[in-house]
Amino acid sequence: MAPCWFKEEPLMRWHVSALVLPLFVAFAPSAAHAWNLPKNETEAKVLYERLGKDFSENGTTKNSELNRARDGKRSSYLDANDPFLEQAAPIPEDVLATLPDAKWVSFKLFNQAIRGLRQILANFPTAGIRSDVLTIVDFGKKTEARRFLVLDLVAERVLFQTWVHHGRRSDLDSNRYAERFSNVINSNTSSVGFLLASDRPYDGMWGYSLRTHGIDGALNSNVHERAMVIHPWPTIHPRELARLNGVDQVSLGCLSLPYYESGKFYGKDDQPLSKLIIDTVKKRSVIFVSSPEVDLEKRSLYLRSTGLLPESEREAIVARVNYDSEHQPLVEREVATLPEKYRYWGER
Repeated sequence: MAPCWFKEEPLMRWHVSALVLPLFVAFAPSAAHAWNLPKNETEAKVLYERLGKDFSENGTTKNSELNRARDGKRSSYLDANDPFLEQAAPIPEDVLATLPDAKWVSFKLFNQAIRGLRQILANFPTAGIRSDVLTIVDFGKKTEARRFLVLDLVAERVLFQTWVHHGRRSDLDSNRYAERFSNVINSNTSSVGFLLASDRPYDGMWGYSLRTHGIDGALNSNVHERAMVIHPWPTIHPRELARLNGVDQVSLGCLSLPYYESGKFYGKDDQPLSKLIIDTVKKRSVIFVSSPEVDLEKRSLYLRSTGLLPESEREAIVARVNYDSEHQPLVEREVATLPEKYRYWGER
């Protein structure tokens, strides 16, 4: 199981004020990208098809290509004594046969994400929310599927499609499928809806990590306080995922990503895939976490209506994101307690 929690100083109560709103400055590169987000379903379909073409031409989405850059040489970021050095060795055929190929996201899910992004930008036009990068997490699939998708909407490129954990108590029957979601502190469940990636990564107990901000009301408003973060975890790599026994393949609610999958396996830099993803999505890009178990058309603030949220609600969301961003620690004060077989990894 991938733990996901740390202590920090109690949060002060945040108060809405007209003086708070100007503090929500633009950190993101969206202002630098002069491009038009799809305005309707027809335009979204065009972008979807262009991204789908890039997906189909991207060999790293196919299991048959996963061994292309696995030369057996350890990554530069690993120590010679690391317990998972085998990650660089070719993946056995029986493992490849067990894992599903990455599948292109459905248009329904993509269009929901685009609609939500459009509404978020309309509600917070000066908030520095990025319009160039969009992440879709599809919890309609099981753990062994590549459920974490990062898209460059401007360049029309599929940047990453990889594995991600869901919360332990989202999967009560241990069938590797998340059926239960909540916004409750200490629930050890995943949350759905629209999130913002935080501005600054930090040195967390599980490594290079990134906080998230829940901006979708009752669906996920507590994710920052719950410390539901994006972080690496040792066992999310093909050999372990192919065991299909659910052991060590859940988090306490975090979106935990592969550490031992190097970017070099996917034609990118020789860095942990988790770090490459974090550095791509940071600074307030939108993350859409979806599940067919939750009717997001009715429950998401940004899907159930095309109108703006009440001004007071928008100001409250701004105030909370500002406060959480400004008071986020850069270095975690707690010491990780890893399972023994991962202990060396955690002490690096």
